Amino acid sequence: MIFNKYKKILYDFEGREVELRDIFTKVTFLDDYTSSKVYDDYYIQEGESPEDVSRKVYSNEIYSWLVLMANNIITDDEWYSGDAKFLNISNRKHGGEAFYITELPDIKPGDIIIKVTGTSGNEVLEVDETNYRIIRGFDRNFRYVWGDSGSGTLSASDKIMFARRNENNGTVEALNFITSSDINETQLTQWTSIQYKENKINSPIYFKNINNDVSIPPNLIFESGSIQGESIPYDVIYTNRNDSNTDNNFARTVLYRYMTNSGNVAGVEKYTYYTDEYTKYSSRQKIRVLKPEYRTITLDLIEQLLTNNQIGKRITIGF
Repeated sequence: MIFNKYKKILYDFEGREVELRDIFTKVTFLDDYTSSKVYDDYYIQEGESPEDVSRKVYSNEIYSWLVLMANNIITDDEWYSGDAKFLNISNRKHGGEAFYITELPDIKPGDIIIKVTGTSGNEVLEVDETNYRIIRGFDRNFRYVWGDSGSGTLSASDKIMFARRNENNGTVEALNFITSSDINETQLTQWTSIQYKENKINSPIYFKNINNDVSIPPNLIFESGSIQGESIPYDVIYTNRNDSNTDNNFARTVLYRYMTNSGNVAGVEKYTYYTDEYTKYSSRQKIRVLKPEYRTITLDLIEQLLTNNQIGKRITIGF
């Protein structure tokens, strides 16, 4: 096997030296037009493994590593295996739900969203602990809280609070933040309402104009049924100013329209995490395979380079 040609190094493992192959020496193939003559295009079929492709192209599955090396594929996620695997990957990366709010609290991964059932003014009196989510992140530009795992159901219009575990004593404490529904900029609250909910995988990376695919920032102003050529600062939260034309009014934005109109804005579409992941993943179906007649000379060249180069060096092969 070609891997026997990798140089050996001494690796310190818990105070004991172990002799291992130098896997940090990376062999890559030159990617330019001069090398195209030695490759064929190959479209991976659903469920095919690198061994399957090697068997088809080289009549032997032992050259699966050559298939991977020619395409600089390192991890299993980079190998196209069809829609079922794509869904597993995308759900692992973007599982859970996006809960849109108008406020900008200081939320951290590991905090908790809890359904609120009783309030007095801005204070929480009662919660339903059977309906909660663990927070994986908070997108401040799009103002959605990414909730994953937990139990129960959280829906649009539900009142919610955010809580954080005190690392010193283990107690769970409510987070206070500035309310968006009060013109008094110092008014704090313990709860807010979910304006809109959707699966995280379907949340936007950016908005776009459906006519010419121009990217539209979420803080761009949307008034009189159309996009305006101005925006407000990302940190503005207030939504009930008496003057609807005031600069500091989050209610004027594309994002506010999106979250309060069930994900709909006239003339605006969204480019989602699903679209982005699917576009990248489906592009991996097409790979290049070294033509069988170049296999032997390539193996000889790799072996020669491996025995003549230093530890940890990137080796690039061109034809």
